[in-house]
Amino acid sequence: MTYTAQSRRRPGRWLVASLSVVVAAAACGTAASPSPGVSSPASSPGASAAPSQPTEIPRGGTIRYVTFAEPATLNPRMLPEAIADQVGELVHRGLSELDQNGNVYAELAEKIPDPADGDVSADLLTVTWKLREGLRWSDGTPLTSDDLRYTWEVCGNPANGCAKSDGLVDIESVDTPDDRTIVLHYRKPYFDYKLQFRYGILPRNCADCGAPSDVARWRYSQTVNPNLGPFSIVEWRPGDFITLKRNEHFYLASEGKPYLDGVTVLLRDSIETFRQMILTGQADISPWLTQPAPAQVQELLDKGFRLGSGSSPYFNRFQLNLTDPKDRSKPHPILGDVNVRKAIILGTNTENVIFNWNIPGIYQAKQNPYRFSMHGAEYTCDIQPTPYDPDEARRLLDAAGWVPGSDGVRVKDGQRLRLRVSTYTGFGQEDNVVVWIDELRKLGIDAVADPIEATTFYSSWADGSPVFRGDFDLLYYDWGKDFGGAQQEAFLFYHSTMIPSATNAIGRNVNGVQDAQVDQWIDEAAVALDVATRNDRYCRIAKRVGQELWAEHWNGLIPNFQMSSPKLKGWKDGEMFVWFGSDAENWYLEP
Repeated sequence: MTYTAQSRRRPGRWLVASLSVVVAAAACGTAASPSPGVSSPASSPGASAAPSQPTEIPRGGTIRYVTFAEPATLNPRMLPEAIADQVGELVHRGLSELDQNGNVYAELAEKIPDPADGDVSADLLTVTWKLREGLRWSDGTPLTSDDLRYTWEVCGNPANGCAKSDGLVDIESVDTPDDRTIVLHYRKPYFDYKLQFRYGILPRNCADCGAPSDVARWRYSQTVNPNLGPFSIVEWRPGDFITLKRNEHFYLASEGKPYLDGVTVLLRDSIETFRQMILTGQADISPWLTQPAPAQVQELLDKGFRLGSGSSPYFNRFQLNLTDPKDRSKPHPILGDVNVRKAIILGTNTENVIFNWNIPGIYQAKQNPYRFSMHGAEYTCDIQPTPYDPDEARRLLDAAGWVPGSDGVRVKDGQRLRLRVSTYTGFGQEDNVVVWIDELRKLGIDAVADPIEATTFYSSWADGSPVFRGDFDLLYYDWGKDFGGAQQEAFLFYHSTMIPSATNAIGRNVNGVQDAQVDQWIDEAAVALDVATRNDRYCRIAKRVGQELWAEHWNGLIPNFQMSSPKLKGWKDGEMFVWFGSDAENWYLEP
């Protein structure tokens, strides 16, 4: 709640938020500002212990990890949801990874490809990777460059339907001059080349795999045998649990990692259930505690349990449909007027709408008008926040011919200004929509709630999602950072060719932005090798879409707290750049 570029999804939300407040049992402190780049091995989660860890870290023990429902798959290239991604971090590793501050570091790769070392061509079309020495799959067989080639063979063909194929579909050919080296030849620059194999590698020699065209139905999706992460699957009982054991061939095994013997993933369906299981000792850790009441948070803290910062990847988003819900080839009968859209955004007190996400003294929902900043510190833009101006909003509606009727609802040519406000159910966004509806009614708009079951809301055009089919007037929901980087996000969200349809499964331009200037800037950014030029185009796109077309407004990051027993140590929180569990090899139980 991302597909050639699968957006991260939680149960009911497509899914990646600036680090906010780190909450410990007795103190709060501000986390460091994200500064994406390439980190040294010493700063990577896989190479250094947290400062609070003891000199002699105890080894052994099995923890209980409680999470939502059940992943649809654990094939690293098919993970569609946050649930699957988080559990996937326990069993998968790639060539590179991001730390909690957005820095890239090498995991299974010997190093990050560097243009200065000749690993990357000047035109970004050729990139060379080299594996660390001595890497093995969990069954003891060597990991080789042929496995990387096989991953490309399976997921480089869009017809095979790999959920995470970013960049792989843009590779024209590969060379494997030796068992540790692969050379990728791209058709066009892939700006996120440092993360090309971040999302996992598929084994060439795999009894549970099948034809590449059948990847969605491989038995490997449930067994993940062999794998490269710190833990391997022993048993998966649908709807109940997944048992994991230590991978003795993990790439950091020589350092004694992972420290734990195993993890039992408990599959449950209630956030309050998670909290109670942690409090009563039925579980040791959970990645989910969204929208908790202050008293719920305080109870955990008072009893010495550890809580994360609330940092999450989820950005609240207002969207206005530019197209007719009954015929997407036509403009929306009401919202097709840019002045009506402008009035709606100017007349909404957006801070009120996200008020219920705030937890006094613990979390303050962030406001950020520039969406692309989530992709790294190099993406900054001087866009002034949209003001709250209800008087101007009313003037715009008057000028557009929408005048108050006898009951206060505006009318034009006999038509009432009636709009549906859609969101998903089950995570508190309905409360935010109630506030937005109240704001709209103050303007004379007959706004009505249109709640949609979460998995339907976030599904797809093919699955009948009203969002992807354009069957809405106004949307309020949250969306995370896309995996394919800023350029992929700009293209999928705003290019006129990316309006979802029966023949365009990956498009996410759900509110029908069709603007020649926006298309031109996206196309220019796609061929610009320097970040400054791309950022300039993204700034223009953001300003055009948000404050000239008045098609959307990004509004604040919502909190999600990780929580654990006081005895479980070594874990890091913060999911803006990396999924929770990416450092599971460092988790340990205090005696």
